[in-house]
Amino acid sequence: MSPGTNASKKTATTKKSTTACRKPKAKNYSSLDDQLLCTAYVNISSNGANGTGQTAEMFWNDNDVHKVFLSLHPPEKVAAVAQERDAASLMNRFQRHIQVPKQCSKDK
Repeated sequence: MSPGTNASKKTATTKKSTTACRKPKAKNYSSLDDQLLCTAYVNISSNGANGTGQTAEMFWNDNDVHKVFLSLHPPEKVAAVAQERDAASLMNRFQRHIQVPKQCSKDK
């Protein structure tokens, strides 16, 4: 066995083990999911009791946007939605697909 062959075997094994650790891809967001996410975002961001000193993690995590997002779903669907949509998923969806990018909102 040549040294090059052994190295390629290690690389293939490493790639295989990292893909095995990933969680399965969730369903695409529906327009209702987007609407509920926006509602949760507005409810939390317009509540003065939350304060302005919170971190992004505090804002999106289980105690804020994620919790409100889940509470807007029918009780029988909350467990399934909670498994599929964590706080990081909601933040990513909002920042990449819903929120108007800064360069688009500036007056020209």
